[in-house]
Amino acid sequence: MASLSFFSNICCPRFISTLTSLVSFCACTCSLGSISRYPIRPFDFSVKGVTSISVDVHKYGLAPKGTSIVLYRNHELRKHQFVAVTEWTGGLYVSPSIAGSRPGGLIAGAWAAMVSLGQEGYLENTREIMEASKRIQKGIKEIPDLFIVGRPDMTIVAFGSKCVDIFEVNDMMSSRGWHLNALQKPNSIHICVTLQHVPVVDDFLRDLRESVQTVKANPGPIKGGLAPIYGAAGKMPDRGTVEDLLLNFMDSSC
Repeated sequence: MASLSFFSNICCPRFISTLTSLVSFCACTCSLGSISRYPIRPFDFSVKGVTSISVDVHKYGLAPKGTSIVLYRNHELRKHQFVAVTEWTGGLYVSPSIAGSRPGGLIAGAWAAMVSLGQEGYLENTREIMEASKRIQKGIKEIPDLFIVGRPDMTIVAFGSKCVDIFEVNDMMSSRGWHLNALQKPNSIHICVTLQHVPVVDDFLRDLRESVQTVKANPGPIKGGLAPIYGAAGKMPDRGTVEDLLLNFMDSSC
């Protein structure tokens, strides 16, 4: 049997290897990781400098939303997570994190999901998702007006364009029911491939090709789209102004 490993989508192995040669502490986020037999470069505690690893079990782990774990290289580092209050009138208080009361149902749900799927279930999910990711990457490369950002190791595929406004393409995809994430530096969008995408890869690539063609033939923002916002924000040299806009938006929407 091939050796098993957890893979990381957020902190890619190439980046981790370089970063840990420059700093003493590095937190590796396996936010979108899973159990895999695919060969990847080391990113875990075997890499000198990696001091903590976090995993969101509610994503590829398919557990209830809001369940995550964090691992530390040693107990001394873990102690910094604990909260101890010695002068509270209510008595001595200590908690493993800032949060005090936490729902046990989420933990039970995560346990049930992991026991239900098991190692083989996660391995099969990983295989299907990875194959879908490779098909999507291949399909994007076949669209002349698009380019893939970097070299995706796993299942997050970012892409941009030097010919069309990629944010307008994103708005067009949104109108077709695809909700992708807008990125910046460089302007691009990304898809996080999940099990839900496995049976609809061809549909996604067809809609993407048609959206690019539509934007190329009729450039300009569509009504209700976010392209103007991202376009304007990307051109503002004062990032403090952009931050103020984000804070005002949040203040008015919640």
